[in-house]
Amino acid sequence: MRLCNPDCLIDWNPVQPPKYKKDYEGKLLRINKFAKYRPEGPDLPPDGAVVCIERRYNNGSQFEMQVSWRCPACDHSHTGYVPETWIAEDKAQFVEPSGLADATCSIGDHPSVLYLATSYSHPDAAKRGARANLASQCAAWFMRRGWCVISPLSMGHAIAVEGAELPSDFAAYQEVCLRMLEASDALVVLLLDGIRESVGVAAEIDHARKLGIPLNQVKLPGPDASGDAQFELIHNPRWWR
Repeated sequence: MRLCNPDCLIDWNPVQPPKYKKDYEGKLLRINKFAKYRPEGPDLPPDGAVVCIERRYNNGSQFEMQVSWRCPACDHSHTGYVPETWIAEDKAQFVEPSGLADATCSIGDHPSVLYLATSYSHPDAAKRGARANLASQCAAWFMRRGWCVISPLSMGHAIAVEGAELPSDFAAYQEVCLRMLEASDALVVLLLDGIRESVGVAAEIDHARKLGIPLNQVKLPGPDASGDAQFELIHNPRWWR
């Protein structure tokens, strides 16, 4: 079963609740059994989802927390409610992101396969080559951490270099790319320049949403990243599609 959880690649560390309950708002919770509460609600995240506390209030019989999350399948923000007592009962834990999750358990009980997508098309051949190299480096970064990775750009660029007469646009590779995406457990978009204009990435995002495949983003490290950081995952990414 694929989970519509945009944070499925993130490893979450439990942290102590804030000292004062008035400080709960804006904090992140991992919900163990969200679907067992108010099952009539149509918009519920999967068990284990990470949600943001929007506010806490007294409904007349108990304190509740309004929580929100963004679903990558429909790209809409959803809202739900959980009892505040779940924190004391260990049904909900405060968490913080701590890096890349273990590939063996973050999505399911089978080896997890990531489909890596990024921008490629550009009139400058050197630019296309640089983007392909970054895609391969990113794939290697994930593989060193135990993930299985499909990187169509790594394959497609090598073929295009050897066959100058072959087309290099997404239309020529669309069928095989979407077939590989269908066999994957999650789509990871590497944010490079030109990503918002990429026809191929747009098609891959739309296809993943249609199939309920989790969407994730990874980027080049920022200036405050550690010296050995090559890439970094984006918690709770925002999408342009």
